[in-house]
Amino acid sequence: MSLRDKMGMAWEAARNGKSPLLEYSKVYEMPQNDGLKVLNCFGRSFYFGVLLSSLAVSQLVTVPVVYDDPDVLFWRRALVWYAFFNLVVNYGLTVFTTSFYTPGSLPTQVPNKLWTFCTSTEQYIPPRAHYCPLCRACVLKRDHHCFFVATCVGFFNQRYFIVLLLHVVWSSVYMLYLDINYLSIVYQSSFSSNWYNFILPITFFNWLLGYVTTTTAGVIIMVYLTLMSFFGGLGFFVCQIFVMFRGQTTREFWKGSRIYRTNLYDHVMSVFGPFWPLQLLIPLPFLRQRGDGVNWCTTKYV
Repeated sequence: MSLRDKMGMAWEAARNGKSPLLEYSKVYEMPQNDGLKVLNCFGRSFYFGVLLSSLAVSQLVTVPVVYDDPDVLFWRRALVWYAFFNLVVNYGLTVFTTSFYTPGSLPTQVPNKLWTFCTSTEQYIPPRAHYCPLCRACVLKRDHHCFFVATCVGFFNQRYFIVLLLHVVWSSVYMLYLDINYLSIVYQSSFSSNWYNFILPITFFNWLLGYVTTTTAGVIIMVYLTLMSFFGGLGFFVCQIFVMFRGQTTREFWKGSRIYRTNLYDHVMSVFGPFWPLQLLIPLPFLRQRGDGVNWCTTKYV
């Protein structure tokens, strides 16, 4: 579509009493949104692909070899299922607990100067809310759009996202422990002089030549995938804890805005609510955090 056609649609929208900026932006963003939707599908596929592969490899391959004591084996398998439970439930809570701003009726006047007008949804939105072109909604206290959960992280689901990252980090460490010990038992130690056999291209050629079994090659691949999950999860977890302690979102951090900071206790309660240490161990969706995501105390007006 040419620029002339786009401007014509905007002009026609203005004649009909609609927002010309909204109509123009819809046309302009379509190719970009289609490409980003592919990243949503890839992120979800990668997450569940690694998750289900780790569950299968640990339960069927690594755990039975690393732990030969039946009593110990039972509890180590139970630990894997505990991690799987938290990774699935917190992922679902992050996805389905949306932070979209859906007012019952649009305000005729701006409640205060911190409210802004969203040209995409043609409504006034509260402070810290921003429009996401992929979610097609204004998100309360929008932090960022995460492609691995294919939704925005905002006021109501940030706590599940942080807990999800925590379980990604510790479970990745445990999976690495199992994989490395398994390879040391059935293949060779990663600290031996033949460490280069763990390089993926060399592992592939050894597998083609029959020097490495399919199971061993699969465990080596899982080591790389688990390392990616560990460093990715750790990076996001540290960033989320950092901005939470500062009373910011990621967007506000990059803009240098800290007008919503109060104290550390209020920041934690706003994200997690009461009994936050317990929420790190098991999902507790019936507990509500402090606030509603619409009204915020500020240290100054801008």
